[in-house]
Amino acid sequence: MKSAKSYTGTRNINKIGKDFQNPSIYTGTSRSPKITQTLKTRKSQTRTINPEDAAEIVKSYIIPMFNQELRSRSTKNRHEQHGTTFDLSRSKGFITEELLLSSKLNERLKKTNKINQELSVKLEEFKQKGVQKADEIYEKLYITSEANIKILLFENTELNKQITNLKFSQSLIYEEKNAYKRLYEESAKELSNIRQTLNQVQGEIDIRFFYIYFL
Repeated sequence: MKSAKSYTGTRNINKIGKDFQNPSIYTGTSRSPKITQTLKTRKSQTRTINPEDAAEIVKSYIIPMFNQELRSRSTKNRHEQHGTTFDLSRSKGFITEELLLSSKLNERLKKTNKINQELSVKLEEFKQKGVQKADEIYEKLYITSEANIKILLFENTELNKQITNLKFSQSLIYEEKNAYKRLYEESAKELSNIRQTLNQVQGEIDIRFFYIYFL
């Protein structure tokens, strides 16, 4: 369903087109149109004409009008084989060329705008895909990092357990060493006492033996 603005623009185009096709705006034998006056009148009524409406007016009304004028004059020129009264105005030919060029440029502009819109949509799609891909890569890296951290923490825990066990074993060995050292010292001291006692006993025996056999 067309909007009020679109409907108003179409109605203005139709009014201007009818004015260009109205014979009352032509004067003299050359059928010169009062285009300026008509445009001024329409400008005061519509205030502004957007570029699309202007291009539509040029394409639908002004260009056909000049083409018709050119065809009629070309036909007249062919009938007047040696006539000198017909001379197509260069200014009108220039205006026609300018209008045709303007219409072509407008069509090209529409195509360019359409291409730009399509490229913008594709660019936005690429951006979205890029963001999605980046999120996927980040998620994979995050998961991998989390797994590696958990593995490292587990290995660190196991190493700490092994270190604790080694320290405990070393402590036991140290205690056993001290115990054996104390036992050795006590045994050595006791052996020294025994030897001393034996020496005393041996001395007493020798003295007694001397008295028995020599006295």
